[in-house]
Amino acid sequence: MPVALLGWAAPAFLGEGYLPAMYVIGLVPLLAVAAAAGATHAWRALSTALDGVQRHRPELLGARARTAATAVLGVAAVAGTAVVLAPEVRERSLPLATAQANQDWRDAVAWVRANVPASDDVVVPFSAWDAVQDQGRGGPWNVVAIEKVDLDTAFPAAHPGGWQDLEWILEGPSVDPMIDDLGLTQMRQAMDSSRVVASFGDWNVREIVPPTNSSATPTTSVTTDPQEQQP
Repeated sequence: MPVALLGWAAPAFLGEGYLPAMYVIGLVPLLAVAAAAGATHAWRALSTALDGVQRHRPELLGARARTAATAVLGVAAVAGTAVVLAPEVRERSLPLATAQANQDWRDAVAWVRANVPASDDVVVPFSAWDAVQDQGRGGPWNVVAIEKVDLDTAFPAAHPGGWQDLEWILEGPSVDPMIDDLGLTQMRQAMDSSRVVASFGDWNVREIVPPTNSSATPTTSVTTDPQEQQP
């Protein structure tokens, strides 16, 4: 069992990193078996010790006394474990177990469902693509993953107008850094031409407002003296 546990955690220890959640979840069954094995060994050792005392000094340990001693030792072991683990449970485990880590994400997706017309095109992070697409928003290019606006060669065919064909952006906390890291120029233009209409923690819903491309030049009126036009 120790070999199995160390082998499972080796990538984190060798890489001087940490255990991601998937490794922790994978360790839970092994830790449960290890805890049960440890409890079994402890119980056998305690039983052997009590048998020895009863055999050599039966007057010290009758059947009821033995049961009481076992119960006291068991309660002491549980209490000691609780004292050791209480700070960790109170400060980290309990908040993590009760926190609604995805509440902002859910609220933002729900706002899109309730307020964005189904005919409008929405650009979203991959983490929200399925949830928004499942709202019944038509074909695959009515809900567009953010990277595809710049990197997918099929995007121009579906949206000849580029980013200006899009109406909404569902912005998560990783969107802005990703745009800069990948050099997504169209998405940067879309972000710069959008305004936040709803915020939910680290998540924003943005409405894209394309700039008006007017070719008309401002007209200037030249005022002249009417007498100057006379012959």
